[in-house]
Amino acid sequence: MTRPTAAPGSRLTRVPVLIGSMVVALCAGGAAVAAGQTTTTSTETTTTEATTTSTADDTATSDGTAGTQDSSGATEEETSTGAAEEQTSARQAALSLKLERVKPPKLFLRSGRKASYTFETGGGSADLRIKAVRKGNGQVVQGWRRNNVPAGEPEHIHWNGSKKGGGKVGKGTYVFRIKEAGGRRLARDGSDGRRRVHVYPAKFPVRGPHQYWDGWGAGRGHQGQDIGANCGTRMVAAQAGRVAFRGFDGGGYGNYVAINVRGSNHAHIYGHLQRRAKVRRGERVKTGEMIGRVGATGNAIGCHLHFEYWRGKWAGGHATAKVTRKLRKWDRWS
Repeated sequence: MTRPTAAPGSRLTRVPVLIGSMVVALCAGGAAVAAGQTTTTSTETTTTEATTTSTADDTATSDGTAGTQDSSGATEEETSTGAAEEQTSARQAALSLKLERVKPPKLFLRSGRKASYTFETGGGSADLRIKAVRKGNGQVVQGWRRNNVPAGEPEHIHWNGSKKGGGKVGKGTYVFRIKEAGGRRLARDGSDGRRRVHVYPAKFPVRGPHQYWDGWGAGRGHQGQDIGANCGTRMVAAQAGRVAFRGFDGGGYGNYVAINVRGSNHAHIYGHLQRRAKVRRGERVKTGEMIGRVGATGNAIGCHLHFEYWRGKWAGGHATAKVTRKLRKWDRWS
């Protein structure tokens, strides 16, 4: 049986056409939606970039003013601060000692003289702290401050052997050390001179060529040490103190003087002076101060100093056999 053929424009012909048209419309709609999503994403990306740029501009400076940055991202202010710090660091690195000198190199306690420490720095001005330190144990015994010390100009410190808390230091060698106020010690590799001072408690009394004659217990119960020297040789106080007696003894000492040592329970007797002692009873004398000249007055053969080292004060103490050992020790460093 033959199937009937649809006539043009009939219903059977229009149905496929309608279905095809709907498929085309759906595809076109999907493409439009996809295109819309792509456009939205692109817009959002552009907006984010704009926001980031705006934020970077806003945070360039804290006060809203546009700041200038170098290639590393640092502002002009930061760069300037860094340069100043580098200059300060360089100045501190260059700060050093160029000159150190102590005069005299020996200091006798209670002599009235002071050790003068002179120093000179290089590298710029600075606030400095100077200390006198005992060599060996590093004990700080005295200190000074000098602010805004200019480079290239000598600075002077004067020291009489006193401690920070009062009193005098003991025998020994002391060194001057210098630091910045912040605590860094100044380099001294290129410094010229010495920074040490030797401190002694006593000075040998005969100030000229001399010999050791009779000592303790020689012959007639000798209670001192005789120091032979040319007549008229200058004689000084071995240690500072107060004159307890000045007089003449024709049978023994001749012209003599007794001095109670300051800060010690000892006394010194000086006999056979050429003339009456230059110091008076009750007078204070300093270490190394001239008190007379070597002579041969009283019971003496040849010019010499008869010296006694007493335990206790004049006149309640007594002579001791330590006298020769004491004199030889003072002789070595004087």
